[in-house]
Amino acid sequence: MDKATEKKVSELIKKRLALSLKPFGFIRTKPTFYTRIKQDRIEFIHLHKFSFDSSFRVHVGVRFLADSFEAVALNGIDSDFLRPEFSFGFTQDDGSVNHCVSELMRFLQSFGFNWFEEWSNPHTLLNAENSPIKGFVDEYFRFCKGEINEESLNKSYRILGIKR
Repeated sequence: MDKATEKKVSELIKKRLALSLKPFGFIRTKPTFYTRIKQDRIEFIHLHKFSFDSSFRVHVGVRFLADSFEAVALNGIDSDFLRPEFSFGFTQDDGSVNHCVSELMRFLQSFGFNWFEEWSNPHTLLNAENSPIKGFVDEYFRFCKGEINEESLNKSYRILGIKR
Protein backbone atom coordinates (compact mmCIF):
# COMPACT_ATOMS: atom_id res chain seq x y z
CA MET A 1 0.00 0.00 0.00
CA ASP A 2 1.28 3.49 -0.74
CA LYS A 3 2.36 5.81 2.10
CA ALA A 4 -0.69 8.09 1.84
CA THR A 5 -3.09 5.15 2.11
CA GLU A 6 -1.05 3.63 4.93
CA LYS A 7 -1.22 6.91 6.86
CA LYS A 8 -5.00 7.13 6.33
CA VAL A 9 -5.54 3.53 7.48
CA SER A 10 -3.22 4.05 10.45
CA GLU A 11 -5.31 7.05 11.51
CA LEU A 12 -8.52 5.01 11.19
CA ILE A 13 -7.04 2.35 13.49
CA LYS A 14 -6.09 5.02 16.05
CA LYS A 15 -9.62 6.44 15.98
CA ARG A 16 -11.20 3.02 16.41
CA LEU A 17 -8.80 2.21 19.22
CA ALA A 18 -9.85 5.44 20.95
CA LEU A 19 -13.47 4.28 20.84
CA SER A 20 -12.50 0.87 22.22
CA LEU A 21 -10.50 2.42 25.06
CA LYS A 22 -13.16 4.93 26.09
CA PRO A 23 -15.04 2.48 28.39
CA PHE A 24 -11.76 1.96 30.26
CA GLY A 25 -11.40 5.69 30.92
CA PHE A 26 -8.75 6.42 28.28
CA ILE A 27 -9.03 9.30 25.87
CA ARG A 28 -6.87 10.17 22.91
CA THR A 29 -4.93 13.28 23.88
CA LYS A 30 -2.24 13.27 21.20
CA PRO A 31 -2.11 11.55 17.80
CA THR A 32 -0.40 8.47 19.25
CA PHE A 33 -1.24 8.75 22.97
CA TYR A 34 -4.26 7.64 24.97
CA THR A 35 -4.35 8.74 28.60
CA ARG A 36 -6.21 8.09 31.83
CA ILE A 37 -5.74 10.42 34.80
CA LYS A 38 -5.40 9.02 38.30
CA GLN A 39 -4.78 10.86 41.57
CA ASP A 40 -0.98 10.85 41.38
CA ARG A 41 -0.32 9.85 37.77
CA ILE A 42 -1.33 9.72 34.17
CA GLU A 43 -1.48 6.24 32.72
CA PHE A 44 -0.81 6.16 29.01
CA ILE A 45 -0.86 3.95 25.99
CA HIS A 46 1.37 4.90 23.09
CA LEU A 47 1.17 3.51 19.57
CA HIS A 48 4.31 3.48 17.50
CA LYS A 49 3.76 3.00 13.78
CA PHE A 50 6.78 1.36 12.22
CA SER A 51 8.23 3.20 9.23
CA PHE A 52 9.33 -0.04 7.56
CA ASP A 53 6.04 -1.94 7.89
CA SER A 54 2.27 -1.49 8.12
CA SER A 55 2.32 -2.44 11.76
CA PHE A 56 2.39 -1.02 15.29
CA ARG A 57 4.21 -1.47 18.56
CA VAL A 58 2.26 -0.68 21.73
CA HIS A 59 3.86 0.93 24.78
CA VAL A 60 2.15 1.07 28.16
CA GLY A 61 3.51 3.50 30.71
CA VAL A 62 2.83 5.89 33.50
CA ARG A 63 3.74 9.52 34.01
CA PHE A 64 3.74 10.42 37.68
CA LEU A 65 2.65 13.98 38.33
CA ALA A 66 5.70 14.52 40.57
CA ASP A 67 8.08 13.64 37.72
CA SER A 68 10.04 16.61 36.39
CA PHE A 69 11.59 14.73 33.45
CA GLU A 70 11.32 16.78 30.25
CA ALA A 71 9.64 14.08 28.16
CA VAL A 72 7.37 11.09 28.43
CA ALA A 73 9.42 8.12 29.59
CA LEU A 74 8.38 4.85 27.99
CA ASN A 75 8.78 3.20 31.38
CA GLY A 76 6.39 0.30 31.04
CA ILE A 77 5.94 -2.77 28.95
CA ASP A 78 5.70 -2.93 25.21
CA SER A 79 4.31 -5.44 22.79
CA ASP A 80 7.67 -6.44 21.32
CA PHE A 81 8.27 -8.96 24.09
CA LEU A 82 5.22 -10.91 22.92
CA ARG A 83 5.75 -11.13 19.20
CA PRO A 84 4.45 -13.14 17.37
CA GLU A 85 1.63 -13.87 19.85
CA PHE A 86 0.04 -10.59 18.78
CA SER A 87 -0.21 -9.23 15.26
CA PHE A 88 -0.61 -5.49 14.88
CA GLY A 89 -0.14 -5.45 11.13
CA PHE A 90 -2.78 -4.07 8.82
CA THR A 91 -3.88 -3.59 5.24
CA GLN A 92 -6.48 -1.21 3.88
CA ASP A 93 -9.16 -3.91 4.12
CA ASP A 94 -11.76 -3.05 6.80
CA GLY A 95 -11.52 -6.57 8.24
CA SER A 96 -7.79 -6.10 8.66
CA VAL A 97 -8.33 -2.75 10.38
CA ASN A 98 -10.82 -4.33 12.79
CA HIS A 99 -8.46 -7.23 13.44
CA CYS A 100 -5.61 -4.85 14.26
CA VAL A 101 -7.77 -2.91 16.74
CA SER A 102 -8.96 -6.18 18.24
CA GLU A 103 -5.37 -7.39 18.67
CA LEU A 104 -4.34 -4.07 20.25
CA MET A 105 -7.18 -4.38 22.75
CA ARG A 106 -6.37 -8.04 23.41
CA PHE A 107 -2.79 -7.07 24.28
CA LEU A 108 -3.95 -4.24 26.52
CA GLN A 109 -6.55 -6.34 28.30
CA SER A 110 -4.17 -9.27 28.71
CA PHE A 111 -1.05 -7.36 29.76
CA GLY A 112 -1.34 -3.57 29.70
CA PHE A 113 -4.15 -3.09 32.19
CA ASN A 114 -2.50 -5.60 34.53
CA TRP A 115 0.71 -3.57 34.36
CA PHE A 116 -1.21 -0.44 35.40
CA GLU A 117 -2.82 -2.38 38.24
CA GLU A 118 0.54 -3.69 39.46
CA TRP A 119 1.90 -0.15 39.89
CA SER A 120 -1.24 1.11 41.62
CA ASN A 121 -0.29 -1.07 44.61
CA PRO A 122 1.56 1.33 46.99
CA HIS A 123 3.73 -1.43 48.46
CA THR A 124 4.92 -2.54 45.02
CA LEU A 125 5.40 1.04 43.85
CA LEU A 126 7.54 1.94 46.85
CA ASN A 127 9.52 -1.29 47.20
CA ALA A 128 10.00 -2.92 43.81
CA GLU A 129 13.47 -2.69 42.32
CA ASN A 130 12.04 -1.72 38.92
CA SER A 131 9.51 0.82 40.24
CA PRO A 132 8.78 3.69 37.84
CA ILE A 133 9.31 6.20 40.69
CA LYS A 134 12.88 5.08 41.48
CA GLY A 135 14.39 8.22 39.96
CA PHE A 136 12.27 10.70 41.92
CA VAL A 137 11.12 9.03 45.16
CA ASP A 138 11.60 12.16 47.29
CA GLU A 139 9.53 14.26 44.89
CA TYR A 140 6.86 11.56 44.87
CA PHE A 141 6.64 11.58 48.68
CA ARG A 142 6.38 15.38 48.71
CA PHE A 143 3.61 15.17 46.10
CA CYS A 144 1.74 12.59 48.20
CA LYS A 145 1.99 14.91 51.24
CA GLY A 146 0.28 17.65 49.22
CA GLU A 147 3.43 19.57 48.35
CA ILE A 148 2.53 19.82 44.70
CA ASN A 149 5.14 21.13 42.31
CA GLU A 150 2.89 23.02 39.89
CA GLU A 151 5.64 23.12 37.27
CA SER A 152 5.95 19.31 37.22
CA LEU A 153 2.18 18.96 37.27
CA ASN A 154 1.70 21.32 34.34
CA LYS A 155 4.56 19.70 32.44
CA SER A 156 3.02 16.25 32.89
CA TYR A 157 -0.30 17.41 31.48
CA ARG A 158 1.29 19.39 28.66
CA ILE A 159 3.60 16.70 27.33
CA LEU A 160 0.73 14.22 27.20
CA GLY A 161 -1.59 16.69 25.46
CA ILE A 162 -4.08 16.96 28.31
CA LYS A 163 -6.02 20.22 28.54
CA ARG A 164 -6.62 21.49 32.08
